Amino acid sequence: MGQPQSAEEHRWGVSQIVTALVVIIVLVVIGFWLYSRVGGPSVGSDEQDIVIAEAGGVVAGFPADLIREDAPVVEESYAIAYQGGSISQPVVKYASKRTLAENVADFGPYLVENGWEIIREADPSIAPVTSFYATRGREEVNITFITDDSGIVTVQIAYVTKR
Repeated sequence: MGQPQSAEEHRWGVSQIVTALVVIIVLVVIGFWLYSRVGGPSVGSDEQDIVIAEAGGVVAGFPADLIREDAPVVEESYAIAYQGGSISQPVVKYASKRTLAENVADFGPYLVENGWEIIREADPSIAPVTSFYATRGREEVNITFITDDSGIVTVQIAYVTKR
């Protein structure tokens, strides 16, 4: 068998074990803290509040100037609040009276003239679906154009503001 450990070697071994345990406990605490900061295992419906507008109406908080047509027939409009209300996303969807090319030709200059930075430019040549994505400070907008087989364009505008 081996020689017995001296008291100093024994203290050094115990010291290493205690240090290892402290490091493990600190890592577990940091891991738990990070886990709780990102919302745990589920991110989704438990963290969202959804408000649906009355039939044909536009949900509160949606910027009316983003609807570029007079009196469109709104198919649906709703708002989703994320992260305890710090992010709000109102959405409007309507059937357009314009063609895809007319919509793209209208929205592009409108966004630029109103201070939006266009990140993704809509392109009517990639129909049936194309979209603009633009930002302005704490605001983001995604304007999607969907053309059906009969040529009718549905416009869906999702607006996000971060508070």
